[in-house]
Amino acid sequence: MSYWSTDNIVQVGEEQISIPSDNGLTFDVGSVSRKVSFSIPKSVEFFSGKDSYLEFNMRINNANARATRLQCDPMGAGVIVKNIRCYDLSRNTLLEEINEWNQIACLRSDYDTNQALKATRCLKEGATTISRENEGTRGNSVSDCANTFTNPWFNKLTQGEPGEPQNVAYSQTDQGNVVKCCIPLTSGVFSETIYPNMLSGIYLELDLEPAPRVIKQLDSVLKDRRRTLNPMFAAAVDPAGGNAVIVNWNAGNASQVTQFYVWPTNSLPDGANGGSPTAFPFVVGEVINFVSHENAAGVEANIQVAGGGVYTGATISEIEVEDGAGGARATYNGYIRVTLAAAVENAAAAGGRGVDINGAVTMGIFSTSVRDAASYPVSYTISDLNFVVQEIKLDDSYKQGMLQKAREGSAIEFDIRSVTNYKHSMLASDTSATYNIFSNNHKAKSCVIVPTDNTTYSDMDLISCNGTYQITQDVMDISLNSNRSGYTGILDYLTDYQMMIDSQLVPSRPVSTRKMSTRVSIDAFHLFELEKGLQNAHITPHSFKCFNQNFCVTRGFAVNDGAMDLREKDIQVLLNYQQPVPAAGNADPSLAPGPNGSRKNKLFSSFIFHIRRLRMKDGAVEVDL
Repeated sequence: MSYWSTDNIVQVGEEQISIPSDNGLTFDVGSVSRKVSFSIPKSVEFFSGKDSYLEFNMRINNANARATRLQCDPMGAGVIVKNIRCYDLSRNTLLEEINEWNQIACLRSDYDTNQALKATRCLKEGATTISRENEGTRGNSVSDCANTFTNPWFNKLTQGEPGEPQNVAYSQTDQGNVVKCCIPLTSGVFSETIYPNMLSGIYLELDLEPAPRVIKQLDSVLKDRRRTLNPMFAAAVDPAGGNAVIVNWNAGNASQVTQFYVWPTNSLPDGANGGSPTAFPFVVGEVINFVSHENAAGVEANIQVAGGGVYTGATISEIEVEDGAGGARATYNGYIRVTLAAAVENAAAAGGRGVDINGAVTMGIFSTSVRDAASYPVSYTISDLNFVVQEIKLDDSYKQGMLQKAREGSAIEFDIRSVTNYKHSMLASDTSATYNIFSNNHKAKSCVIVPTDNTTYSDMDLISCNGTYQITQDVMDISLNSNRSGYTGILDYLTDYQMMIDSQLVPSRPVSTRKMSTRVSIDAFHLFELEKGLQNAHITPHSFKCFNQNFCVTRGFAVNDGAMDLREKDIQVLLNYQQPVPAAGNADPSLAPGPNGSRKNKLFSSFIFHIRRLRMKDGAVEVDL
């Protein structure tokens, strides 16, 4: 018997109930995952799952002396929820378990998005989006991780105007913000329907993602994230040479530099364009270096503290807009002037570093605060952690009717949309993969496969995107490495895919992704399959902007919102990685192929979206997959 048709529910009121976490309100999460739990008592008789949400305050912690701005993943704080387990209140029955829930959340954030939805996520979930004040002017792709004006994760720095320099070391403790987050879980019990909690109660467990996986540096300070968005070196100042301006600061030059100017590209000020020093992404205390914009393998400068003899990089001690400089320096009035903590030299080539630094808008500035640190412990603090339940008040006669049916021995049956993750791995050296998905769902909607990067990275590499999967390599961004390793999909030179369901190939011919693997084109057939699969999974594909930044393979099992019975059916996934990998350093990825060493180890998350039925009878709950 169904109780959920629109003609037999009389809703008489609503109320929000805040349920605190069972094991405390405050959690510090570092490099190790943490578990939190909630108990929703039966006294909350009915609740609307889609209107219930996780509520907490979140703050990023970083006590390292090597300063830099840090923020959470651009999709928002929902990325910290890794796994979800939902039991009845007695904990005897597992209603549903979703491994790698944040991968689904990222798919929803990247594909089910438009300007209105993105603005809502920024307001509620701590997401970040493009800032017009931080727009690039050198042709880079749009970044959601470069906002220095309205970023919720740190304060806006207003110093830097003439006579008001930034000269106090940046501190995450002083400049970091506490962000209020309200995260919908969008899973099974907490999906679209009213749940009869009076019959089962809910015990909810969440695993929280380790901090280094979800904390990011800004794109505009990294070497391998949209390098064209980085500030550009204009000229250096040699105090020993009477503050002479050095436009060409060549490797091996004896000049000891304490200051340099920054070109007014990427919305930075020049005294006439109205740019603000707030747009400058670096901070006092940040360690920096210089790199060529010629190609992705551009050589870094060998910056050494004067007389030191070893590579150190340069540490910023002051940031200010130049005003009043005379002589040759008058050319740079209105430009940002960066003062260094110690005089540095551009030493001759050594250790793979060494390049002439010239002011012809070819040398970018990037941060080495995190990348070159011996260790860089970061964490985040969750406080005031509650689960807010949207309780629905129903007519008493309706509740009594349900209880009467239960007393008479009738089962209360309730359908929920859920998802199960089946995992498989693949080595970087393999060029093809075949694996089975042992699903036994009787109402399967869609299969969404997310091939994630399974490489082991250090905390520093994860935060700075050093050596992570390269999404694109082109003139637009020079090199665009993934800053979401482990929970977003990678294309990794996949050439085609196909499935075999119940001994029948579907589609009837392989779906080609060869053009996408060249990273200069798209495959329309794949996008067509992607749209169908996501739609069946109830992830409305409003945007395909991230088709290569969060790649996935999908197959819808039915049309018109139907379902397929997978019981006693074999599902086999066939993947071919035959596309040659471009040679390292080529600006054009379609040039002559090189070795396959840049492929990544992969972990496939095969999500089967399905309808599962909860059968409630005699105080117990049974689950039909």
